[in-house]
Formats: sequence, structure tokens, C-alpha cells
Amino acid sequence: MSREVAMINVALRIAVMEDGQELPITNAFDEDGDDCAPEDAVSCVAGPDRDGMWVSIDLKQFEGVALQ
Repeated sequence: MSREVAMINVALRIAVMEDGQELPITNAFDEDGDDCAPEDAVSCVAGPDRDGMWVSIDLKQFEGVALQ
């Protein structure tokens, strides 16, 4: 079972997992660890997945792309 994040959609506030699950982003944190809007975050938490697990995500590991 994979718990790897495939992509993040900040506008929709979801994390798409490699197994296809779409998890809601529930909390977003800035460089100081304070709560912030997802578009300003450097890390976030998403979940729960179908097994009840939560995922901590380092957003610095992802590359931003503009959708048309």
C-alpha cells in the first residue's frame, strides 16, 4: 500500500496519492510552523485516508505548475 503523495492541488485543497485517493488538506503551516493559508504554506497535513491515516507533506519537495 502506497502512502506517497503524487500531486497537490492547493486551489482545491487536496493531496492526490499515488493510489488515486484524494485527501483533503486539513492544516497548512508556514516557515515558522504557524497556521496559514495553503497557498502560503511550506508544509501541510492531509487526510484521513481510507485506512484512517494522516499524511504530513513537505511542500518544498513539489514543483509548482500553472494550469490552463
